[in-house]
Parts: sequence; C-alpha cells; structure tokens
Amino acid sequence: MDKSTLESNNGNKTIVFPNNISLPHIHIATPHFTIINKDRELFPSKPKERKTYVQNEKIIEENTKKAQEKIKEIDTIRNWEKYILSEIKLKGSVKLSEVFFKIIDESKSSQIAVSVIFNIIKYVYSNNDKYKLEIEKELETNSEFNNIALWKMKVIKLV
Repeated sequence: MDKSTLESNNGNKTIVFPNNISLPHIHIATPHFTIINKDRELFPSKPKERKTYVQNEKIIEENTKKAQEKIKEIDTIRNWEKYILSEIKLKGSVKLSEVFFKIIDESKSSQIAVSVIFNIIKYVYSNNDKYKLEIEKELETNSEFNNIALWKMKVIKLV
C-alpha cells in the first residue's frame, strides 16, 4: 500500500498498485431488472380453504351437565348460608358443628358442608361487631359419619 497511488477517472477513484500486484475487483455491477406489478384482476390469488369444525354434541352435553351441577351446588351453599344466618337472627345463636353434620346428611356432600361453614366463619369474622364465634377445643362427632370430627363451634348474635 505504501507504493500504490490513487487516481481519479470521471469521478471514480481507483487505487493503482505496483506492476507485480493485480487490481482487485471490489464492486461488481448488478444487473438491471424490470419490476412488473402483478395485476390482481388478471391473476387473482387462489382462494384459501375454509376449515369447518364439527361440534361434538356429546362433549357439549357433558360440559353443560357439569356446569349445571356446579351452579346447583353454589345455589345449595347459598341457601344453607341464608338458613344459618336466619337461624342466628331468629334464635340468637346456632351450633355450627351440628349444622355441619345436618348439611352432610341432607346434601350428601362434605364439600358443600365445608364451604358453607367456611363462608359463615368468614362472614362472622368480617362482621365481628354483630356476631361472635365461640370455639370449644372439644371434638364433636356424629354416629353416621365416623371418620369426620370437628371442634364444637357456636355463632352468637351480639346485641
């Protein structure tokens, strides 16, 4: 590079190397293309296939049945909660542990009973100026449900 020179031809600069070094080709001229726009009216694109999905009536029926059962369970829980709150207002107190076994006996579902008792306890603690929950650390059992035991609980309405 020390012995090379820079020459200008018609605005193009080129490097002139000594005689024993050949000139490298850095820029290769690109061919010129003619760009033609595709006329969509003359050459329309092929229509895409529309996928159709067949509904499985059996699965729809099963899902509807499950949803209706869940709604029925929620309604049952709400009805038991209303019953317990009305008993508290009427009598002034309710033994939750006894009501728990009554719910299991009538609804045949321990899940409903647990949900009802949990919601009532949560309601009592959120309204602790109106209600009080007394818990005795003594287990209450039922002869029909030998494997279920819970502490004796009582909700009292405050004056």
